[in-house]
Amino acid sequence: MKRTVFAFVAIILTFGICVLGLNTLIKTCEEMTVHLEELSKLAREKDVDSTIEKATSVVSLWHDTHGKIEAFVPHEETDELEEIINSLPIYAKQGNMERLEERTEMAIIRLNHIIKNEKPLLSNIF
Repeated sequence: MKRTVFAFVAIILTFGICVLGLNTLIKTCEEMTVHLEELSKLAREKDVDSTIEKATSVVSLWHDTHGKIEAFVPHEETDELEEIINSLPIYAKQGNMERLEERTEMAIIRLNHIIKNEKPLLSNIF
């Protein structure tokens, strides 16, 4: 009986940790997406000073939160995303707003891909 109770508690605890991890991953990716969309909007408006400031803050946010993403996703999936995000202030400082918008959209697509692939759906399992 003790083994059964222990096994049940271990399963519930494991399930809880997985749900918490998935929730953290989704919230982190959504938060990054919101900031990237704001950056893209500033780039479309061609507001260079605000764009540079926002691009720098997006990179800072990425460095603060990428550990949460990499805890649940293989590093190979985040390496290119990190490269894209780190390049954003460079394009902003050069005034290359079209390229900045392209890179921002690429980062948003990658974050949405991570969210979609990490959901526990049957299509992701089989």
